[in-house]
Amino acid sequence: MFEKAISFVENLKENEKVILIYHDDCDGVCSAVLMISVLEAFGKKVLEKVPMGVEKIKDFDKIVKGFDKIILLDLPTASLKEKFENIQKDVLIIDHHPCEEIKSEKIFLVNPLVEKPNVYQPTSYLVYKAFVDKIKKRKWVACVGTVGDFGVKDCRDLVKIKNEKEIWKSKFGRLANVVNSCLAVLGVEKTLEKILSSRSLNDFLKEKEVISAVKEFEKELEKCEKELENNAEIYGKVLISEIKPKYKRVGSALATKIATNYDKIIIIFEEVGNLVKVHGRYRNKDEIHLGKIFEEIGIGGGHRNASGGIVKKKEKNMVKVKILKKLKDFSGFKS
Repeated sequence: MFEKAISFVENLKENEKVILIYHDDCDGVCSAVLMISVLEAFGKKVLEKVPMGVEKIKDFDKIVKGFDKIILLDLPTASLKEKFENIQKDVLIIDHHPCEEIKSEKIFLVNPLVEKPNVYQPTSYLVYKAFVDKIKKRKWVACVGTVGDFGVKDCRDLVKIKNEKEIWKSKFGRLANVVNSCLAVLGVEKTLEKILSSRSLNDFLKEKEVISAVKEFEKELEKCEKELENNAEIYGKVLISEIKPKYKRVGSALATKIATNYDKIIIIFEEVGNLVKVHGRYRNKDEIHLGKIFEEIGIGGGHRNASGGIVKKKEKNMVKVKILKKLKDFSGFKS
């Protein structure tokens, strides 16, 4: 599997215009830092680095226009499948979302789920393992990205956390929360550059802007946690709530925090401008597949225990009902 990635990077030519597109969360940003470090080690470079959230996938064709080669990190291929049907550029995809193998000579797919559908190894883990000999000094970045995306059980050769419930109290769990704070307050591109320019974990943590971002984010997270509790609706084992945060990242971080502490399926609706982001979390990941549920109702997708989607404000109540119906065995919702 990793030979595809190595072959793609080794064969990049000096005159080729390469674009790196990465998911705009902790795992996506850390995997992008790792990939940029890999390219530097091979004497290669990218012309442009573009963060991408679910809402930007529709603009994929416009974003890659004018580039010769594309590197995609931590982006679900299921959402991009139709974009690849007639693509004429070579594309390296390193990802860990549910997918099917893409039959195209232009697509270099690195995803463990093609052969092992139950394995969970975040993209930061995959990039590091593929190119470990080139980026050993960036191991701390790989650990942060892996833990930030809840990679524990199938990544023990990289990070060792005995109790998954204590993941956010671990060294790299706390650091992942620092990265999430920076993503929210400083923005995705600036956070990437901060990590990229840090020689070590301690260098990153000593940055004044990083320290300030953490304080600001924690204050907003605390405010939104109270808001979530006030707006909470309980349907059996399903907790649904709404928040209106100051920063985009709060909903995702809060959903993960609440799901770690409660044995309930957590669904959070987060207002972002004219849209509503939907976050799903459930720590008992063997019972349901939240990503597939979000995909089936047409709002997004994701993993078994963590999913995300986006809807228009006017669709919020309708989507809430659809989710509850899909979770009827847990929620007792009938009508």
